[in-house]
Amino acid sequence: MTALENDRNLQKEPVQRMYDYYRKLKEQLGKYVAELHKPRDTMKRSTYEIQDLLAKIKVVPSIACLFPFNHILEVEQNHENKLIDLIEKISSLEVAR
Repeated sequence: MTALENDRNLQKEPVQRMYDYYRKLKEQLGKYVAELHKPRDTMKRSTYEIQDLLAKIKVVPSIACLFPFNHILEVEQNHENKLIDLIEKISSLEVAR
């Protein structure tokens, strides 16, 4: 092996390490994105879909209350519709400060 060939091999090694590093990052990002798109609740919605619903509720006052379910992802469609209706009604109320 000549000195020039040896120098070229040394230059390839850091590039290969960087390539491997970025390939691994891309794999991890792909897994993360796949997790975000997995169905999460009883209606088989993804995290993105649930976040979209929450973002549409513009202003919600802070209210302490108990709900008839143990975990938010266990809510059935009819209960969710009732909750959204109630939240919208409460949000539209004018509150004296």
